[in-house]
Amino acid sequence: MKIGTLTTGVGVVTTINLNYLPQYLQFLATTQLTGLKVTVHGEGVLMDLDADGITALSGVRRFGNVTNVMLMALADGFIANKNVELVFTNSAAQTPDVYGFSLQKGSAYVKSVRVKAFANSQVTFENFGFLGFQSTLSDTADILTIRFVDGHIQQITGTELKMLCTLFMNETDGFVIDNVEGEIDEVTLVAGADRLAYVLSYVALGSGGI
Repeated sequence: MKIGTLTTGVGVVTTINLNYLPQYLQFLATTQLTGLKVTVHGEGVLMDLDADGITALSGVRRFGNVTNVMLMALADGFIANKNVELVFTNSAAQTPDVYGFSLQKGSAYVKSVRVKAFANSQVTFENFGFLGFQSTLSDTADILTIRFVDGHIQQITGTELKMLCTLFMNETDGFVIDNVEGEIDEVTLVAGADRLAYVLSYVALGSGGI
């Protein structure tokens, strides 16, 4: 169902409050929004993304796509009796309608956040469902190592990562790692330059907050 319409203008913020959490948010933005933040009051920030993060995580396991339509997962189903604040930052003279819908009852949140990886430093990602990177990973300057749950360890170049994502989604130029089925134990990145990573993870209800 439609839950609101964004106010037009670059940098203009629109806030939508709900007394439940839908499984998905959907909106059509010809010019990508510059910010989307979702807070479940009393539990924490569920989503905090910039334009690149919205684009990266809207494509998780989408085998089909509608031009300029973003589909953002917030949970694995409908979660009732939550005070939810959605904050959208517009990017242009546009008034996207926002929809929220669910396909079933939910038992877990889908958390989406940004993580900074600094140049010449190491960052390790664990317990994630999906991992995306803001910019192109260099085949030589960035060292990306994936350890699978069966013990197999594989070093992946940016070129390989770009091709790997086509195995599970309709994506041709993304630098993303799918772990929705839990086959990866951890990913380690030694960044050749400052990088932003976008991390999607699942948090069970009743686990003590987001």
